[in-house]
Amino acid sequence: MVKKGISSFNRDISLNLKKIREEKNLTQEYLAECIGKDYTSGYATLEQGKKKLTFEDAVKISECLKIPLVKIMDPNYEKNHGETAEEDRLPYGSRKKSTMQISVTLTGDYDDLQKQIRLLEKVNEILSTDTI
Repeated sequence: MVKKGISSFNRDISLNLKKIREEKNLTQEYLAECIGKDYTSGYATLEQGKKKLTFEDAVKISECLKIPLVKIMDPNYEKNHGETAEEDRLPYGSRKKSTMQISVTLTGDYDDLQKQIRLLEKVNEILSTDTI
């Protein structure tokens, strides 16, 4: 059951995570282990809507499931895939480039810096495929 008071976006994401996992016939325990989380306080809470999905966890899940990140973040991905909204079209059929604003926190720790760089590279990869 999804926690009351959670935003509809977070609720949709949590329900989508469960749907994708079940379609792939995987257990919550498997995905928890795959993304390096404890089962009860990690992955299960994401599907229950008790905890927000972080971008880092979304990237890990997409890599574990070998699916595009957008499929996790957009519950309507299958329905809308391949369709381009009229407002996203430019003259002569070209598509607008995707953009995203991201905040990065630098702590001075080398491992944290490497983690931030990896996430930014993943964002750039996603934006360059024009799937958002």
